[in-house]
Amino acid sequence: MIGCKTGKMINYAVRNKSCRLCEETSSIDLHVLTKQHDCRKNWGGTSKGMECDMAVSMMKELQGKNINVESIVMDDDTTTLARARKEVKAGLKKKSHANHAKKHFTNRLYALQITKKYKQLGYKTISHLK
Repeated sequence: MIGCKTGKMINYAVRNKSCRLCEETSSIDLHVLTKQHDCRKNWGGTSKGMECDMAVSMMKELQGKNINVESIVMDDDTTTLARARKEVKAGLKKKSHANHAKKHFTNRLYALQITKKYKQLGYKTISHLK
């Protein structure tokens, strides 16, 4: 997570669905399984749920340090936003990431070109608008 005023990292989170050592030792004798290691596996849910969980946990950590999160810049994933509003702050604002907004806008222009047969919306025009 990057702060909007400083542009520096203010928080981070890591989720791992697997541990290489655990996977390798699952096919070996049981005595190797009992050997202690620094297991990095900390996520058992779906891969899609990782982003939501990390965003919410980072915002909760910041709230615990009396840092107020007013808005988040993200892709168009509504699941993360809905969960953050439910668990962290109801009035949380979302701003679209520039790359995602540009891609969405450009895709819509190309769809207009195809479906409505707008000859003015050629490649050069769409590139210029983008």
